[in-house]
Parts: sequence; structure tokens; C-alpha cells
Amino acid sequence: MRLRRGRQTRQTGQVVLEYVIMLVLLTFLSLSLLALVGAFSNQGSRMIELVSADFP
Repeated sequence: MRLRRGRQTRQTGQVVLEYVIMLVLLTFLSLSLLALVGAFSNQGSRMIELVSADFP
């Protein structure tokens, strides 16, 4: 019975570690996507300003 507890504790620790790793990766991915959206948004607004510029 003693071996069973140690094994269960190790497995529980592994599950927590996997959740933490996934949380960090998903946070990094979402921040990267937000940075890309911001960059494309700025570029898009510049293009709209150029296209809609009035020429004499």
C-alpha cells in the first residue's frame, strides 16, 4: 500500500506539471496572436489611409 501512495503522488505531480506547461504554452500562443493582430491592424489602417487619400 505504501508503494501505491508514492506512485499516485508522482502521477498527480506529473498531471499538475503537464497542466502548467500547457497553460504557459497557450498563454505564449495567445500573446503572439495578439501581437500579430495588432501589427496587421496597424498595417491595414495605413493602407486604408493611402487608398482613400485625396489627390488634387
